[in-house]
Amino acid sequence: MQKNTFVVLFFLLFIFSGLALAEDRGAMVKVVGSGNDVEFDPRTIPAEMQPGYLTMKVYCIGCHGQERMITTLKTGISPVTKHTYGEVEFRDKIIKIMRSPKSNLDASHAKTLTEFFHFLINKAHLS
Repeated sequence: MQKNTFVVLFFLLFIFSGLALAEDRGAMVKVVGSGNDVEFDPRTIPAEMQPGYLTMKVYCIGCHGQERMITTLKTGISPVTKHTYGEVEFRDKIIKIMRSPKSNLDASHAKTLTEFFHFLINKAHLS
C-alpha cells in the first residue's frame, strides 16, 4: 500500500512540476513575414494582451514598423542606437513619447503599452 501511495505521489509531483514549467515558459508569440514586413501574429497574442497589441498598432506603427520593435525584443539591442534595450528603455521611451507635445498618447494608453512590452519581454517567447 505504501509503495502505491509513493508512486501516485511521485506521479502527481511530476505532472504538477511539468505544468509549472510550462507556465514559466510563457506564451509563444509568433512573428510572421520577413525584413521590413515582419510583424506579430495577432492570433498568437493572448486575449488579455490584445489591448496592448492594438494600442501599439495605433500609437507606435505610425512612426516605425513592427520590425524595429521585434528586432529589439529578440536581440535586446536597439537597431537604431545599437545600445542595450530592455524593459526600462521601452518604458522610458513610452513616457518620452507621451510627454512630447506632438504626441496624442495619453497616460492610460502609455500604461497599456508598458504592460504589453513587459509581457513581451518577461513572459512571451517570440518565434
